[in-house]
Amino acid sequence: MNIGLIVNAKGRVCLVHDEPFSATPLWVGYHVDKRMIEIIFDNGSTYPIDWTATEEMHPYLVRSEKILMIRLEDQQPVEGYDTSLLMLKDGKLLDAPEKQALEQALLTQESSDTSEEQERQEHDSEDNGKTFADVSEPFGKGGDGQRNIGLIVNARGRVCMVYDVPFEASPLWVGYHLDWRQLEIVFDNGTTYLIEWNATQEMHTYLIRTNQILLIRMVDRKPVEGLDCSFLLLRNGRFVEDILSTDDETFYINSLGQLVLSLGKARHEQAPDRARLHAFTASLSLQWSDADEQHRIRVNDAWLKKLIAATSIRVQAVHDDTAEAPGDSFDVSLPLELDFSLTAEDTQEESPTGQALH
Repeated sequence: MNIGLIVNAKGRVCLVHDEPFSATPLWVGYHVDKRMIEIIFDNGSTYPIDWTATEEMHPYLVRSEKILMIRLEDQQPVEGYDTSLLMLKDGKLLDAPEKQALEQALLTQESSDTSEEQERQEHDSEDNGKTFADVSEPFGKGGDGQRNIGLIVNARGRVCMVYDVPFEASPLWVGYHLDWRQLEIVFDNGTTYLIEWNATQEMHTYLIRTNQILLIRMVDRKPVEGLDCSFLLLRNGRFVEDILSTDDETFYINSLGQLVLSLGKARHEQAPDRARLHAFTASLSLQWSDADEQHRIRVNDAWLKKLIAATSIRVQAVHDDTAEAPGDSFDVSLPLELDFSLTAEDTQEESPTGQALH
């Protein structure tokens, strides 16, 4: 039997195999001490997989509570199980405090990685005489002028805020004001800390895709404290629930209640002919009759639900004078086709990371 492990576009861990098991999978265990996976079936039998998780896959497994098992035939999905993923050590289930300690150890390691990444970027910046605004945004003093604060995207792609003076209360969550492009920390005692800084366009693209941020306090360039906080988008001081922005696209609901996709700039000389929602991979594809390729856009869970319930979508684009081959502006309403199938292309090319077991 061939078995592979992937993380799909939504960050879900999936186990892909090409032959049926002799019994129904009940749950899957991850031996954190051996970094090996074992499947447990409803008849009491088990299936240990002779494979060791990589450094890249290990954090995904530790933080997952569910795993999607998909059986393929001729590269097509024919069967799937959504089962629990439980942590094991010395053959025994980890209790809640042990699992929390394991996740904290990962958090500490990520903090250390962030510190090393920041030092490397600062060294490279000095050597090359330039800053790295695409992954690092040192924005100096905080709103009260008492502490130095910086923003960085670490080697694992996580957005981190580093600072040097402890706050008077515990951070509860961090908000990003889309209209101001400023960050605000909200504490458990009800106070807030507005950072007087405006995100660059490059950092903005990271922030609008983030739902968690790692706050790290540094002393003598060493991480001494870390906290993983929720990261929420705000507009006019309120939570944003009806907008989704990516690099070049923005989804929103207009005043007429219509779902709108603004491409920002015309990618083709004419408007698209078809719009298809791929429910399994949470993506929307646009197709043109004069082109073989399609333009696919990721959506989050909230917008996936909105799109599934919709029957049409309005697609807009603005003429781009700076493009080498600018197209015409357009504004069209297209029927929204729903596709609930999963193809082999989705399981292979759509995944940000993947690993073959054997």
